[in-house]
Amino acid sequence: MRIIANFHKGEELRFISHLDVMRLLQRAMRRARLPLAFSQGFNPHPILAFASALAVGHTSDAEWMDVQLTEAVDPDEFVSRLNAQIPEGLRVRRALEIDEKLPTLTALLQRAEYEATVLFAPPVGRAALEEGIKTLAGGPIVVLKHTKSGMKNVDIRPQLLSLSLGEADEDASGDVARAVLCITGKLSADGGLQTELLLRALLSACGAQGSIRVHRKFLYFDRIEV
Repeated sequence: MRIIANFHKGEELRFISHLDVMRLLQRAMRRARLPLAFSQGFNPHPILAFASALAVGHTSDAEWMDVQLTEAVDPDEFVSRLNAQIPEGLRVRRALEIDEKLPTLTALLQRAEYEATVLFAPPVGRAALEEGIKTLAGGPIVVLKHTKSGMKNVDIRPQLLSLSLGEADEDASGDVARAVLCITGKLSADGGLQTELLLRALLSACGAQGSIRVHRKFLYFDRIEV
């Protein structure tokens, strides 16, 4: 049986790495006595995969894992048994049984939606912020990015599908101290939009400084309605 499950990663665990979350969930599944299928070979391990690694420091309502079981388990029971074994800040929201012949979730990934909160210090003019967003949305976004062959200047504009200003806290003079941005980016097995690089480019385009918080809201897959 193959189950995919959606889980939330909250503030309490936002600095826990992707690998640590994987290990945590593996241990929780064993404690929940779920009938995990194991790989063959000298060092068997649970057949468990994740759709996409979440960057350290980010939170999410849209994390998905793919689990193979040796026996049928009702998806609602899977959720309740697993939630009883995991800490605050991590919560399985729902589970679905899917066709075992489908490709991996990573191979089916299409795009992701994010909500990014930027706290400007000092505040930035709204006109400068809107112009910075317009500049990034309308032309190349060349950033210094770590690649397999080292640090390189890369245009990440092809990975950006949409960027808009959701809300802004501004004073009487029009200076913005806090802005919420809505971002949609490509996501695939070969990689995708790195929101932190995009947001650093936005700060540069605005001539501003500030801190950034990113929350992943939704993942879209090919051939699976989630």
